[in-house]
Amino acid sequence: MPSMGSYKDPLGMRGAEILAIPMDEMVKYFNKALIEGKLPQELITGRTTLIPKKEDPQLAGDYRPITVLPHITKVLHIVLANRLKKARINSCQKGFREVNGCSENNMVLRNLIGTATDGQRNFPLAFAFIDLAKAFDSVSHESLLLAARRVGVPPLNLNHHYENAKTKIGDRDAIFKLGILQGDPLSGHLFNFVLDWVLDITYNTTPIGTRNPVRIGATHVEALLFADDAVLVSKCQQRCQRAAAAGERLSRVIRKGGVSCKPTEVRIHSDPDGGESPL
Repeated sequence: MPSMGSYKDPLGMRGAEILAIPMDEMVKYFNKALIEGKLPQELITGRTTLIPKKEDPQLAGDYRPITVLPHITKVLHIVLANRLKKARINSCQKGFREVNGCSENNMVLRNLIGTATDGQRNFPLAFAFIDLAKAFDSVSHESLLLAARRVGVPPLNLNHHYENAKTKIGDRDAIFKLGILQGDPLSGHLFNFVLDWVLDITYNTTPIGTRNPVRIGATHVEALLFADDAVLVSKCQQRCQRAAAAGERLSRVIRKGGVSCKPTEVRIHSDPDGGESPL
């Protein structure tokens, strides 16, 4: 729920006005909206602020769009987002989840490098880093809806939202044709569903022997994700070609889903003495 002193939303309502609505009335309204699969247009019309990414922005890409929805819509989306947390996705994705994902993935990477360069095991290790360029802005709505349906999310309300959502930028009206709404509680989960679908297609259509993941104990490690940053991991004997190939496969599938990406390869080689050196 919004705080008492929350800003005015696109409808001009403050948080205190939302908090004054009886809870039973709000629940009835939300249930009606979920059954009908739609909200009134004014409740899916946001206000977008362009935040500069650099000191002297010149191009549209130099800004980060942050969209604020009406308070009542945001409350509904928070409720739905809490339900979406229960959807099962690949555990390698740490973004938008209630874990310290960046620290977890960094620890896994350090352990992988330490294990690979340990004198007792000493095996080649390859990383393929993939930069999902402007991922939040470029993902197609069709991919969002299909990915959500794949994990069991009812499509009705989401379909209406993404087919009809609008925003105001200054005094101009704008229609969303691509991307997720940065600032919407649902957005991170929907983006995760798309990448989970991509990972499933990439890995389940490639034999594990070709992927050549790194095994630590009973766990195979072959991908680490934190929101829109992906790291593919592989053991390889031929100058890390398998990690690079896995990166290209993942990139092709991601682009089919409407997300721009730039694969770049970083390779770490273990020498016979147990040292480590970048290639």
